[in-house]
Amino acid sequence: MVAIAVAMTLSPACSDDTDDSPAPLAGEAEPTIAPLDARLREKCSTCHGFPSPEVIPARAWPSTIEKMFKLANLRLPSTPDQKLLGFTPAEATAWFVERAPGELDVPAWVAEPGGPPVLPGRAFMRANEVSGRPPAVANVRLLRLDGDNGPLSLVVCDMLGERVLVGDPLRPEAGLDVIAKLPAPARVEPADLDGDGRMDLIVSVLGDPGPTDDRVGAVIWLRRTESGTFEQHELATRLGRVAETRVVDFDGDGDLDIFCAVFGWYTTGELLLLQNMREGDGPPTFRPKTLDRRSGAMNIAIQDLDGDDRIDFVTVLAQEHEQVLAFLGRGGRAFQEVVLHDAGQPHFGYTGLAPTDFDGDGDVDFLVTNGDTLDDEIKMKPYHGVAWLENRGDVKFERHEIGFYPGAHRALSVDLDGDGDLDVVASSFLPGIVEGAPPGLVWFERRDDGSFAPHSLLDEGAKHATVDAADIDGDGLPDLVVGNITVQAPFPDDLERMVEVLLSTER
Repeated sequence: MVAIAVAMTLSPACSDDTDDSPAPLAGEAEPTIAPLDARLREKCSTCHGFPSPEVIPARAWPSTIEKMFKLANLRLPSTPDQKLLGFTPAEATAWFVERAPGELDVPAWVAEPGGPPVLPGRAFMRANEVSGRPPAVANVRLLRLDGDNGPLSLVVCDMLGERVLVGDPLRPEAGLDVIAKLPAPARVEPADLDGDGRMDLIVSVLGDPGPTDDRVGAVIWLRRTESGTFEQHELATRLGRVAETRVVDFDGDGDLDIFCAVFGWYTTGELLLLQNMREGDGPPTFRPKTLDRRSGAMNIAIQDLDGDDRIDFVTVLAQEHEQVLAFLGRGGRAFQEVVLHDAGQPHFGYTGLAPTDFDGDGDVDFLVTNGDTLDDEIKMKPYHGVAWLENRGDVKFERHEIGFYPGAHRALSVDLDGDGDLDVVASSFLPGIVEGAPPGLVWFERRDDGSFAPHSLLDEGAKHATVDAADIDGDGLPDLVVGNITVQAPFPDDLERMVEVLLSTER
């Protein structure tokens, strides 16, 4: 989960309320000025689709327009030759407010009856070192840190506690031990970066859990030692807030390179390649290459989408963009951008992406979630939920809705009921007390006709920004781990109760 303040954005041409065009000469006709409606539609669709006034309630538009003009002014210095805007913030606000609803018409989230109780085993995992801060688990990963045949370990990123922790999900009573202290760690990626046969961890560091354009982000290498501890090494610093990294031998030279989704905020986001320039047996050293300078990148999935044996990658770009983008490798460090899905409006709230062969046809599809509520503080939106992007070939994807789910943050494809097809498990994060909030963890059961039946798995608050699945206990059934995040009151009595482990049993 990345704490953000998403804002509606105009181009730099929308950054002022003055008109510096020359006055007409004597005898010349006054220049024609387009109606306000037309000017808004032109300018407010340069960075994203033109937003319908109905996507947020009237009370949210004044602050949205204010952010819009702020962002436009931030962009202005790089494009001083563009004409300035032909309407004022007050005019834009009045236009959208007049056409917006008083409140959004949000349906109730209703679980369908039935559904086997597949996850009756439930245990909590606590941090063994007290931080004294509310739990803010941004990421949980079930990883085999001791080789392919080793046991699963649970790796946890606690943003507010500023720590990365590891524990045994089969022994929840043993708790979670701190292996690194870092400012607002967001996610971990496993990789044997130095080729010594031991699994290391690459940590994406936000640097600050709140929105900022300060260059506080970093990519940190936790190098596994012979004794099993982790040494901390900086790979890249003074970045915008880093949301995720993925490791792959991008250039085919035998060592591992790193793709980085640098979320930033307004001006410091980017898609970044750290190319490994290691020589011989020396330590890994990296040369950075900015691939895209837009803010809002949240996830990265490494794929070869077009079958040309070159590395491609897919990302979700949030903020004002709200797009799923593919970057197709074109040789060297060049990429071609392809839009896989465009939400068409800046309040859509994209939160995540996960690759999966969801329809079993042998190519990669993507599960996507949109449920961000930290942009305009409107907690419940009727267009939030879970969907999948079906790979139709030739780098074309078709979006299919799976289910309405306010606050949707993560989704996994997993055959939870053992019927041979992939279902979806999803988690929701809605800060604070939200009337009518859905369960924090849900299961969308796939029916024979391809539709999905929603069922509740955990219904004690929408406080789960992250979930992972694996067969923890070796019984052939998928188990789940869920991270807790509480950034607003009421706070739990036990601040260190960070993770819940849900074990399946025979059906």
